[in-house]
Amino acid sequence: MENRIEHHLYEWLLSIGVPEVISHQLQFILELLILFVLCYLADRLAKKLFVRALSSLIKKTKFLWDDVLLENKVFDRLAHLAPALVIQLTASFVFADFQDFIPFLIRMTDAYMFAVALMVVISIFNTLDHYFKKIDGLKDKPTDSYFQLARLVSYFIGGILVIAKVFDKDPEGILTAMGALTAVSMLVFKDTILGFVASIQLSANDMIRVGDWVSIPKYGADGDVIKITLNTVKVQNWDKTISTIPTYSFVSDSFKNWRGMADAGGRRIKRSIVIKSGSIK
Repeated sequence: MENRIEHHLYEWLLSIGVPEVISHQLQFILELLILFVLCYLADRLAKKLFVRALSSLIKKTKFLWDDVLLENKVFDRLAHLAPALVIQLTASFVFADFQDFIPFLIRMTDAYMFAVALMVVISIFNTLDHYFKKIDGLKDKPTDSYFQLARLVSYFIGGILVIAKVFDKDPEGILTAMGALTAVSMLVFKDTILGFVASIQLSANDMIRVGDWVSIPKYGADGDVIKITLNTVKVQNWDKTISTIPTYSFVSDSFKNWRGMADAGGRRIKRSIVIKSGSIK
């Protein structure tokens, strides 16, 4: 049975005097435009109806975590799956006369869905990072390092899945090919690996926390730790300048942490006093 949309498009193009060969090509372009319009409408409806309704519902709850999800646009990115679902459901009907194009379109749609899922996962990690920073017991912990590593692993896995779908290859084959580049990868991600190991040591041994006053003469840093990430530690000096120091330097080099003095409730102050020797009796 002829597809009604394609049949009417083809007959209309012939009726206005378009040659038969060109009509077939124009029919394909018009069908692409129709699918694009359907995807655009699905995306707008998903954002207008789904996201807005969910936002109004979340604002009425007393939970903090759902507000953080909304703030990090998790649901906005989830709404981007609507156009892909439209393509999955309508591709076989819209392109009934172009059967060879359908597998390619479905493959590209799957790659797009993997990319959207990756962005949703990244948003969830950002949400958890933001949420943990609001917990009193975790405010001074280097949680940024672990979430940076989680995001890095997610990008790696998601990138492999997207590439595998685009080129219609087995993900295992891509991983095998990348295995030959292990030495190069170790060189490229040297700082990340060192930083991750250093972050674990700093956290396990409680060597530094966000808010600690540290002194590192080698880097000319003397001030408060304001951020600990996978690769760097940011120290705000007393003149309000920012020193960015590699995380692994806190393990490989010596530094002074003044936390003990702050916890003791006192502070050592050095002052010079000039005394006339002849006045001493």
